[in-house]
Amino acid sequence: MQETYTRTLNKLTIFLLCCLTVATCFGQPTGKYEPFKSSDYAADKYEIKLDTATFSKFKIEIRQAHLIDNKSNTPDDFYCRGWLTVTQGNKIIKELYFKEIEPVGSCYGLFIPDKQPRKDHFIISKFGDYDGSIFIVDTTGKVTEKMGGKFYISKDQHYLFSSYASDLSGLTVYDFKKNLILFSDTIEPYLTDWYFKEGKYFAEIWNPSASAKDNRRIAIYDFTKNKLINSTCDEDYLTADSQLKIYNDYNYAKDCNCGR
Repeated sequence: MQETYTRTLNKLTIFLLCCLTVATCFGQPTGKYEPFKSSDYAADKYEIKLDTATFSKFKIEIRQAHLIDNKSNTPDDFYCRGWLTVTQGNKIIKELYFKEIEPVGSCYGLFIPDKQPRKDHFIISKFGDYDGSIFIVDTTGKVTEKMGGKFYISKDQHYLFSSYASDLSGLTVYDFKKNLILFSDTIEPYLTDWYFKEGKYFAEIWNPSASAKDNRRIAIYDFTKNKLINSTCDEDYLTADSQLKIYNDYNYAKDCNCGR
């Protein structure tokens, strides 16, 4: 009995440690808000980049601090630190603070697309930390934050699809007309590009072992149940003219390191 109890306790301990590890790696908190003070960031050590935009009656500011020379950093240093602020006149609508945005082999930091897909929404992506995010600001000043990264927009500009920039696979689907998150959660398949064809929105499922002769695996988004349905299609079914437009695609970003 004692041996069985000990084995059970050990298994529970391992399980809890695994959960803690996953939460640490894939759900980095932004930390307690700290306002930006230029005096804290010496010009010979940090590069500060400020991006501003006017949206509806709001002003959106993204400020990022980047360590210039990674080789001379100390244990207290960081690669990237970010602030996202939405204001209306002198009134602060939303303040978000990202104490440490770590690089994970690709882009890291806060990014605004070269052109917003709609005039009634403003969208920002965050990469890094194995915890990508998407921020959607509407005309009331509400900021919706969900898992995401680069995003795709339907040709009628009705829907947004954003894959989770992480080691985990995840998806956020947003309805612009209803200002509503339809889906935002981790998923099992890893998705690549999104398409629209024959009345269906779908993404190709990443399959590195597939050959040219294999049928392509796809995940169709079911709007009636707000879930993905796995299916297959011929290779010719995935055509360039049916692919949705991509925004904030880090694969082609010029300023890829903390907005630099």
